[in-house]
Amino acid sequence: MQNTSLKSISQGFNIKSIKIDECVLGEKMEIGITSIQRDRNPYIIEWIAFHLCVGFNRLYIYAHQSNDGMSETLHHIAQHYPVYVKDTDASVSQHDAYTDSIHQHLPEVDWMAYIDGNDFLFPVRHANIKDALML
Repeated sequence: MQNTSLKSISQGFNIKSIKIDECVLGEKMEIGITSIQRDRNPYIIEWIAFHLCVGFNRLYIYAHQSNDGMSETLHHIAQHYPVYVKDTDASVSQHDAYTDSIHQHLPEVDWMAYIDGNDFLFPVRHANIKDALML
């Protein structure tokens, strides 16, 4: 992956700059999040940056019938960061998305969290999620 700041990625999306490149580097334990998201374009870059900074290194986002440009933003970010996007339609439920992630992506990670799009998962006693999971 290229070392690109979110400022350059977000150009044209009218989103403030968040630099996270230094958060993605380091020894790898594959820790993922699967989330189904809809119409969260104003917040999606912050959500991604936050989770990469606390140590998640694979984000599987199911873009559920978004109408606010979120899917386009996600596909653009996915060219530079470990974000995997799957566009879904109204027939796909949260359960369906999570089941698909289990079958398609669970083998790629050591740990996987399944959270809602408005949730932020972080360790409270450790510097990063990897350290919290190593107990």
